[in-house]
Amino acid sequence: MSSVPTTFSKEEACMQFSSITNCDVSVSEFFLSEVEWNLERALQVYFDQPTAGGYPQQRGSGTTGDNKQTSSEVEIIDLETIDSPQTSSTCFLGPGQGEPCNPRAPTLQDKLESNVTESTYPKETKHQTTADKSKSLKLVTWNLDGLDEKNLYSRTTVACDVIQCHEPDVVFLQEVTPSTWEVINQRFTNYVCLQSNELLYFNAMLLSKRAVQYKSHYVESFETSQMGRNLLVAHCTVNQLPFQFMTSHLESMKEHRGERVWQLMRCFDVMKQADGNRVVIFGGDLNLRDPELSGMGGQPAEIDDVWELCGRPIDAKFSWDLVKNTNLQMGGPFKPRCRFDRVYIRQSGWRHTVKPTAFKFIGTEKSTAADNRYPSDHWGILTEFQFNASLLYDLEIQSLD
Repeated sequence: MSSVPTTFSKEEACMQFSSITNCDVSVSEFFLSEVEWNLERALQVYFDQPTAGGYPQQRGSGTTGDNKQTSSEVEIIDLETIDSPQTSSTCFLGPGQGEPCNPRAPTLQDKLESNVTESTYPKETKHQTTADKSKSLKLVTWNLDGLDEKNLYSRTTVACDVIQCHEPDVVFLQEVTPSTWEVINQRFTNYVCLQSNELLYFNAMLLSKRAVQYKSHYVESFETSQMGRNLLVAHCTVNQLPFQFMTSHLESMKEHRGERVWQLMRCFDVMKQADGNRVVIFGGDLNLRDPELSGMGGQPAEIDDVWELCGRPIDAKFSWDLVKNTNLQMGGPFKPRCRFDRVYIRQSGWRHTVKPTAFKFIGTEKSTAADNRYPSDHWGILTEFQFNASLLYDLEIQSLD
């Protein structure tokens, strides 16, 4: 590919990449931004398989011998490892490679056989009793892909259906637009609905009037963001206990990793600086690559990754997954997948208040109402937390005194 120029404007590079690969512009932007807009390198990553040097070579129709593989099988490529494969928790996987580089991770066959419908929303809602609900907290975070105008109204309606099916107490939303915000407000009348601003797209938070007592909220703008990104923070009580809920959509594209890491560090600072009696839960589309988190020394010691606390479920790892989610069309065999959407928790300083007990994906079924598309190009995340029973008992006794 030496004849392919490596210096183009971003628009020209996207057009060239899309023309060669027959990909959507969004997919072209993703591959190009991962390699600093180097067209030749992006095409190499897209068309090739992993080699010992970390970059792919042309894929054949399959392998021979005991480890047979057909050309119809999907290859999984995790672009988080391009810059720092030694620091990432994931790796390039290709035909015949067997075990992934991380011994704690599943094999390629395990990943291909993981069934997304196991994490989908239930066919029949199992209603909890009021007593059960008082002992748990359900939270959803979801990037609704409001910038994709195709089937936007119907996709948003389906997303609302999925969310309401689970009856969450708190909902974090990203990429909400003015038109989809109208739909959301009409559907969630039993929630306090907060938005971070009134721009082209923004973050939002929904707080159940039944389970959550809303106190106040504020928005902190990221002044150096080139995309108008910010942090939405709400102070509430649940079961008489103080909580701080936070959501954000951090800077997109790999070329903005410096700004994104600064934004993440600021979010962690806000979590750490919160009143010690508050439980702080922060989640959203963080656009985070594992090497970026490793490069800043990981999250602070007092802050935990909820996915990790729940046992690192492999079927709830990659929330932006072009292997399974076909809303973004990509020609060719290579499909990127990333853990962009995350949830973090900082427990209250004086006593462990809640324990994460579930972490799963929702919105994993196509809808005929949305022209047989998924509600979003991201999976939604549903988390559940159980309250410390002895703490609730103590509070109940105190309230009777």
